[in-house]
Amino acid sequence: LQATLAEAEATLAKIETELARLPSLARAGEAQRDFALVELASKERAGEAVPAITVQRVKSELETASARLDEYKQQAKSLERERQTSAKRRDVLRRQLELKVDETRQVAEMEAKMQAAEAQVQQAKAIRDAARLKLERTEVKARTAGNILALVAKPGSRLMGVNQAAAYDA
Repeated sequence: LQATLAEAEATLAKIETELARLPSLARAGEAQRDFALVELASKERAGEAVPAITVQRVKSELETASARLDEYKQQAKSLERERQTSAKRRDVLRRQLELKVDETRQVAEMEAKMQAAEAQVQQAKAIRDAARLKLERTEVKARTAGNILALVAKPGSRLMGVNQAAAYDA
């Protein structure tokens, strides 16, 4: 997209250069036409003294200069339309590039959020596993079969400082 934008900007610059050159070409064309008009008038005033072929050549130069001048005017209109179209294309490409940058940023943000969510899932699993382990450790299992004669503590209370070996002996 950046290459296409650069190409559009180059095309626009080329058109603008041509447009900037046209006024001087038109002035040169007008000068040639004016010179041909003056020369034709001079040759026609001379009448029979000037060969007909020379008058014909000057008329041809006048027509060529007039045609070239008309061509420059037409080319100016055409180049102006091309310039406008190229400018619009460049603007559209710039906007697309901006949107692509925004989309890329949004994708990066979403990926970061997804990684954060995955981390939260892993954290929740770790908490769950820790809770399971804690639950497993709260169950008292006797090594041998037997009958309970007396409860030393109520369920859920913590026993501290009791030797595990002594607890099994009791």
